[in-house]
Amino acid sequence: MKAYFFTNEKLASFLATDHFANLDRVFGIGGGGDFAFNLLALHAPTQIILCDNNLRAVSAAHFKINLIKHSTHDEFLSFLSSEKLRTIKKSKQYYPDSFKAAAHINDYLAYLSSPEKYLVSQQTIKNVEVILGDFTAELEKQTSDFELIYLSNLLETKLCRTPGYVLDICRAHLSDEGKIVFASQDTPKIVERFLSKNSFTQVASEIHAFSTLQAILGHYSYSFYLCKPTEPSIHPHPRS
Repeated sequence: MKAYFFTNEKLASFLATDHFANLDRVFGIGGGGDFAFNLLALHAPTQIILCDNNLRAVSAAHFKINLIKHSTHDEFLSFLSSEKLRTIKKSKQYYPDSFKAAAHINDYLAYLSSPEKYLVSQQTIKNVEVILGDFTAELEKQTSDFELIYLSNLLETKLCRTPGYVLDICRAHLSDEGKIVFASQDTPKIVERFLSKNSFTQVASEIHAFSTLQAILGHYSYSFYLCKPTEPSIHPHPRS
């Protein structure tokens, strides 16, 4: 199964807002790890657990973690135009459009946007743990709560047959002030109805309407939503 080597979500500007400041524990979809690296560079939470059931996505995350640990900012930038990355592209293990982020680092890869941000991610990369496994199954195993749970676009994928159940599991593993953040290409009205049906409400959002030009350029028209439960969480484990 193919994966995205770099993120296809232009999430950097939304993550840069104060809504994501002062986080402690974060759980999220793994992808290629860029969500975690961006969040580290912008706000340096103390723990991020990533989970993905796609081995190639997990491999991409580990590859970049190793690169961050052992490379300078300039060396990582050089990798973006290197023969090594071209070889990875040619392997056909990753979607071709997952490499477009390398040409738009300010929109997609905040951790590479400046030497200062890269240094923060480098100094805190030890805070990231990557797990190969099913998202909800691994989240259910957790014995402490999270202040943020990142769902990427999981809720609208065909693989997610019970999005309401996924939100129930998230609700049960959020701290009292915990929130979820997710990407969606649905209209804001559809998202609002979905959230209301599942007892969540928006705290903040960054809306990106569909653009033919952006689609031609290979950019996805994801909007991003930060939401909190409207009903009390029922915690299946002792609160830590």
